[in-house]
Amino acid sequence: MTVHWKHRLPPFLLGGSLGMAGLVAAGLLLYGGPGFLPALVVILAILLVSLGSGLAFPGPLVPGTEVEQMRGRWFRLLVVLAAAALFAGSWEVFRGFGAHGVTQAVGLALLVALPFHFGGSALAAMARVHAGEGAPPSEVAAAALTGSAVGLVLLGYVLFPVLSPTAILLVALVFISSGALVHGWALDEMMRVDQVATRTGPAGRIRTERWVRGTPRTVRRALRENGRLRALVEDADGRPVLPEELAVVEAFSAWDGSPDAPRRILCMGMGAAVLGRYLQSLRPGSSRIVLDRDPEATRLLEEAVFGEGPGPAGDEEGGPDRPPTPDRRVALNPVTALAGRIPPLPASSADWILVDALSLGATPEGTELPAGGFEHLRHLLAPGGRICVLPLGELQGSPALLETLLERARIFPLRALYVGGEASSGSGVPLQVPRGRGAPRLPGSGGVRRALLLLGDGPTEGDALWPERAAGFLRVSGHGG
Repeated sequence: MTVHWKHRLPPFLLGGSLGMAGLVAAGLLLYGGPGFLPALVVILAILLVSLGSGLAFPGPLVPGTEVEQMRGRWFRLLVVLAAAALFAGSWEVFRGFGAHGVTQAVGLALLVALPFHFGGSALAAMARVHAGEGAPPSEVAAAALTGSAVGLVLLGYVLFPVLSPTAILLVALVFISSGALVHGWALDEMMRVDQVATRTGPAGRIRTERWVRGTPRTVRRALRENGRLRALVEDADGRPVLPEELAVVEAFSAWDGSPDAPRRILCMGMGAAVLGRYLQSLRPGSSRIVLDRDPEATRLLEEAVFGEGPGPAGDEEGGPDRPPTPDRRVALNPVTALAGRIPPLPASSADWILVDALSLGATPEGTELPAGGFEHLRHLLAPGGRICVLPLGELQGSPALLETLLERARIFPLRALYVGGEASSGSGVPLQVPRGRGAPRLPGSGGVRRALLLLGDGPTEGDALWPERAAGFLRVSGHGG
């Protein structure tokens, strides 16, 4: 990664400011009292200890909240330098001010200890933030040391002959303000994370988060289960952001205006429920059934993701004499359902069935999909309907997952495997995941290619609408469809 000037300039300015502040402190304190050498030893010792403590103990930097925490560090440094400038001004106004032991101690604290401690803390945090963006910590250290050297030369040969110590500290304050401003521009290009809701249930710890980026301005809502990203949508309208979900939306929209346009959606698993909620919004009057281990948690988290309740919730268990209603929810593990314990739903009750592969324990090496699971789904699928299984992954040298699914999908006359995907949203904004939030949707080593599987029980006129490419996913030949 090429380190941007916005990342180099702030530590350079911070180092220059500390260099000037240190030299001013030495000048004031050395000549404000007796004993040149002892005073120099004390000043340098406190300076180095303070800088080291700031570097060694910068405080916690919670992943995803780096923007606010870095701005807080810059603000504290500005306050400390302003206090140092005020102290230096008092020293100049009241002659003999620095000859007292108490004022010498206060001067050491305000002019040396606090600025260098908070400066070191800011540099350490800056290095950690930039390391998360791909820049080595040495970049920050090199810029800070270079800035310190430049600050010392500037102070000794340009500023000291014409400016008072207070004025020089004000110049250092301008350096810090400029560094904070430039670093703020760089931080705006990162994402901050706000927690919206959290719940602990049968599936583990589930939470929704709001991801905000300043430049370009993007606000997204994420659903995470046990640290794994399960859904990511635009904050404004709930449109999916993840490439495989955009491909499903594109394929779903291809039926617009067709008499076979799907209006009954069955969602199996948490991620499928969130995607189905958006597809439901594209078809006014359509209905949706959610089957999940913890449907109440899914309902609450949907409200957090979309900012409002998606509709009335039905009974969790349902019954044979109760017809499906919009947003009916069934408490049942999808793996158990596909093993034969399908809830009492009538045959041909869904036009589209969305299957969250993560709810089936999918990894690039295999899945917990029970034998005969697709036969049970086919029983629920209406003529001309579609089944979509996602997210899937193709791991080079280990195609076990896709081979398993494709072998069991042979019962469907229409099959389309899509592989690829572009890491961008429909609005063209690059798909960016905050540091610490990048756990993959599909467990496995790096290099997993995204994939999704569309299955159909046709034929209908909609068969001709199966695209060759959808949101960067290319349909692979030799798999039907």
